[in-house]
Amino acid sequence: MTTKADFTNDEWTHLLQAPTAAGMYIMMADPNFVIGSMKEAFAVSAGIISKEKESNSELFTALLADFKEKEMVKQARLKFEEKNLEAMKQTSLNALKKVVRLLAEKATPEEAAEIKNWLYELGVKTA
Repeated sequence: MTTKADFTNDEWTHLLQAPTAAGMYIMMADPNFVIGSMKEAFAVSAGIISKEKESNSELFTALLADFKEKEMVKQARLKFEEKNLEAMKQTSLNALKKVVRLLAEKATPEEAAEIKNWLYELGVKTA
């Protein structure tokens, strides 16, 4: 079983950024980005909260618990170096790819699948 302790602080921050990255990527793919962004942000938040009671994974439970901590959420915000849409989409996509690599390296296949499926579900809810 994988725990939060198996990740460095930087790696954990990347895991915390994943839901935002998934939501942002979907939001930026929408031509009505500004209009739909509130609805989509709500979908990401609701997706984080709704999953909490469904997991038996210590890793996933710790990840979800950190979303309740304001400072952790603030620390995990994606940082966009460029403010153009394509660069922001690429930053979001790169963040997700990094999380997939981290999960492949450190989590069990079951834990990795659960988190990746959750991120996919967040993307679907956001769309």
